[in-house]
Amino acid sequence: MRWLNHFGTVEVSPLYPQRKGHIFTCTVFQATIFDLYNKKDVYTYGELAELTKIPKKNLDANLVSMCNPKIKVLNKEIGKPKFESDSEKLSLNLEFKNPNLLLNLRPQGAAKKIDGSELQGQKRVEEDLTRERSAQIDGAVVKIMKTHKNEAARHQDLVNKTMQLITIFRAQPPQIKIRIEELILQGYMRRDDAERTKYWYIA
Repeated sequence: MRWLNHFGTVEVSPLYPQRKGHIFTCTVFQATIFDLYNKKDVYTYGELAELTKIPKKNLDANLVSMCNPKIKVLNKEIGKPKFESDSEKLSLNLEFKNPNLLLNLRPQGAAKKIDGSELQGQKRVEEDLTRERSAQIDGAVVKIMKTHKNEAARHQDLVNKTMQLITIFRAQPPQIKIRIEELILQGYMRRDDAERTKYWYIA
């Protein structure tokens, strides 16, 4: 299993003195940073980098968003939208006020820029995920077909049972259809000669 932290979204409900009810929609990185502020109100940039182990590019983008003057959940010691010193202090804004109860803290702009190596990395992860899910679907389809050794399985019944059998992700009908076609090519099953929407298991 791979955790794709940069794709995650978390809802955080902060407890400010005299002000309750806000919900922050943030990244997994930001939620990790928020969790540290349960222990104390002030950290240096260097401490946040060391404790979270978040890559600098991601850490900077997420912190800049949290320090945005329009929202400002964190107070930034130096009034620049970048971090040049590990000793710069970032403190929890205990005077936080905002008329909106629902706030999106996720980075915009710079956070969306992805360099070549990151893009290749994401592509590899997506390819691995596709292979893993294809294997899961193949296994489910073959398992179901083995229970139909003496009878043909209807396409829609096979798709529905496959979706029910797979619980670690939500398999979609088009995905299952593609894998059925592949299993036919590999010789695990065949179409019924008279009715093309029925399949026979090949032992």
